[in-house]
Amino acid sequence: MYIAQSLDGYIARVNNDISWLSIVERDNEDYGYDDFIKTVDTVFMGRKTYEKVLGFGVEFPHKGRTWRRFE
Repeated sequence: MYIAQSLDGYIARVNNDISWLSIVERDNEDYGYDDFIKTVDTVFMGRKTYEKVLGFGVEFPHKGRTWRRFE
């Protein structure tokens, strides 16, 4: 599992805002994600996360992997 969450256990604020994640962003830093995702062949993603990813306007990052969206 690879996830970012706040100390109180949440991923997004009540209004689905994830801007708090930018507090720790550094240019060209992926926090180990690239190495991690190379070892993954199947991805499970919640509906809201899936919709958020599509909203970034980039190609779906898990194309070529087995993936499932759940409600």
